[in-house]
Amino acid sequence: MLARYVWEFTYRGRVALLHLRDDGLVTEEFIALGARTDRTAEEDTRLEVLESEMADRLLSRPVGQTYEEIA
Repeated sequence: MLARYVWEFTYRGRVALLHLRDDGLVTEEFIALGARTDRTAEEDTRLEVLESEMADRLLSRPVGQTYEEIA
């Protein structure tokens, strides 16, 4: 489910592929609402709340507990 949360960084010829650790940082509700193209105004408001909550979770952790190098 977290396949969309993968980043590739290149620095001085080295490539690092990172993804979010799958331990509750991104909720199923967030993924489902984010994927919908026909959200209602209420769903957009809910998605904003979920985004804020996720940002709080992400920023409260050390990088090594948030992201994992996969390649």
